[in-house]
Amino acid sequence: MKIAYLVTVYKNPTQVNFLLSQLLEDPDADIFIHIDKKNLHVKDSLLIHPNIYILDDSFEVHWGAFGMTSAMLLLLKKALESNKKYDYFSFRTGQDLMVKKGFNNYLSENNGRIFMKTGVISRDNPTYSHIAIKWPEVTKKLYDGIQLGRIVRSVLIKLYSRGINLLPSQIELKYDYKLYHGGNWFTIPHEAAYYIIDFLNQNQWYFEVFKNSLVPDEKFFQTIIMNSTFSNRIINDNLTYIGKLAKNHPPTLTRQEISEIEDSNKFFARKFDMNVDEEVIRYFINKVSSKS
Repeated sequence: MKIAYLVTVYKNPTQVNFLLSQLLEDPDADIFIHIDKKNLHVKDSLLIHPNIYILDDSFEVHWGAFGMTSAMLLLLKKALESNKKYDYFSFRTGQDLMVKKGFNNYLSENNGRIFMKTGVISRDNPTYSHIAIKWPEVTKKLYDGIQLGRIVRSVLIKLYSRGINLLPSQIELKYDYKLYHGGNWFTIPHEAAYYIIDFLNQNQWYFEVFKNSLVPDEKFFQTIIMNSTFSNRIINDNLTYIGKLAKNHPPTLTRQEISEIEDSNKFFARKFDMNVDEEVIRYFINKVSSKS
């Protein structure tokens, strides 16, 4: 399997280099990197390698907004334009680590399958408000405390659940389409990657549905795939251990979670932070090294 890893990077270049070194243990792997426009300075500290391609273009990435989706699409397009005939494309972040060996072999054994978390969202589900409402920018942020944006977001969702939409989106998802959601770190074969780009080239309306939505990156790709013939290739697993979300935040993993991570049998885990716990990072670097 020739894999293109599509990595979004925000901070901690030293830690990102640990992940890059892990991925480069596969000599046939290539890595495409998008750096958050707010933090372009990290580029100077990233590994230089013939198989690493850092994109010249970049977007500002904020929780809840369309920037992450734009970054993911840009990565996918750049990898496809390279004409290197990748078998698989795997989306990762700079706070990921590989925590188990054998990813390439696993893809070979399941060639053609799509590894993506998906779940349908019915039109009467409050979460459907994420695309039914034209969300103000102030609501597209993570808030730990009681903040105006968080209050507005909560009020709009509650009103929507009662049949009241104060800020309806101008363009709706076509009625014969179902909305799906899931984690945005997934692995897809080349046929599915080409299909996504071709679909978007032919369906400009689709961008308008998600452009002003809330957390579009967790729905944009799932909805395309699950409303296509590729839906029968899905394995509902993104092969990534994340842990229990708290207030929309994935937890920062520490050495206390090592057993749980290993028991999950996933190939990747996130998120790690060497400023919080470097020991757990060193543990998995040593574990999956070809020398171990």
